Amino acid sequence: MCRFVSLTALLLVVGLGVSGCAGAADDAPATDQAQFVTLYEHLEPGSRQVWQQYRQERLEFLSANGYPFNEFVSVSNNVARIITQLPNGYFDMAARQQWFQSHGGFNRSENTGVAYRERTISRPMENLWYVPENPRVDFGEAAVTHELRIYIKSGAFQRFQDVQQQLNTVLADHGISGARFAAFTPGGNGGSHFSIFFPAESRSDYYRTRAEDLDTMGEDWQAVVDEIRPHIRKFENIDWTRRSDLDFNASN
Repeated sequence: MCRFVSLTALLLVVGLGVSGCAGAADDAPATDQAQFVTLYEHLEPGSRQVWQQYRQERLEFLSANGYPFNEFVSVSNNVARIITQLPNGYFDMAARQQWFQSHGGFNRSENTGVAYRERTISRPMENLWYVPENPRVDFGEAAVTHELRIYIKSGAFQRFQDVQQQLNTVLADHGISGARFAAFTPGGNGGSHFSIFFPAESRSDYYRTRAEDLDTMGEDWQAVVDEIRPHIRKFENIDWTRRSDLDFNASN
């Protein structure tokens, strides 16, 4: 059974800006469909403390000028990930761009600790979420989110979704209690990809429970996975540690 997921709780887990249990999605989203902008700040070696100070100063700027959008921060090695929630899709994107034009952005001449930046625009794929009635890690308690980033071949957009929904059926049939969320990024570094997010108490907790779940599902899981392998170009595994102390809450 699917559990209702509130907007605030879900954002605490992975920063996805919608709520509910299921929804339709296709390769051409409506202009008002929820989306999120992700800024990846690649840090210079040994510059984490410098970057944190820079981030604190940016938070002060956003707060002092009434910035109207929430931002959620996680880190992985030398990369900081900042997700901006855009619940009204392109309408919010236009409003956000107008806000920065009106306020002149945030400039800091001295070292920020950032070597280079990348931005992507993604959208939640609610039809691919698996949210059991009593998830192993409740919403808001996840200190780590594991991201499985899957780069699909051309023409495999719908096929990938069909197989993911089959996988969710296998999860439910075996009573797996770990929740998983999904998003799609059209483009970005490496090309279009799906991201599957697994909230966990810790990095070791994710790998331990993931191994247990795969052992429980056995051949049922593997048979479905084998169906999608020919449609995948490559995949990446990334562990993100939440830094809620560096979030921006527009309501404050």
